[in-house]
Amino acid sequence: MPQSNYRVVFHGELLPGHSLDQVKLNLQKFFRCEDAAITRIFGDPPTLVTETDDGALAERYRLICAKAGMACTVEVEGGEKSTGTMFDPDAAPTPPPQKSTIRKESAAKPVCRILILLALLFTAIYYYWRTQIAV
Repeated sequence: MPQSNYRVVFHGELLPGHSLDQVKLNLQKFFRCEDAAITRIFGDPPTLVTETDDGALAERYRLICAKAGMACTVEVEGGEKSTGTMFDPDAAPTPPPQKSTIRKESAAKPVCRILILLALLFTAIYYYWRTQIAV
């Protein structure tokens, strides 16, 4: 199976409601890097933020950049682009999925019950045998 390379690329666009100075401060806070590295990102777009072979990690980087205020894209080695859904701090949180009300019994419970019953049975046989020998 061929391995894909994912690139998180910044094309110079900021998300609405974010200023350049605010985005730079957010990036310094999130990535814990110096001002020179942040200035390079905004220098000459498009700029490669990171490159990885893990799609989930690339998406995580894109979300962190979106949280900071940068509009980034995740590009797959074949030239495909995925902008995904942008982070919106003002959006209402989505409710967690409803849990099923049907209780599923685990397969381990019957095994444990059988083992407990066997232990009780062997204990009873042992004590019975021990009392018979003592007589």
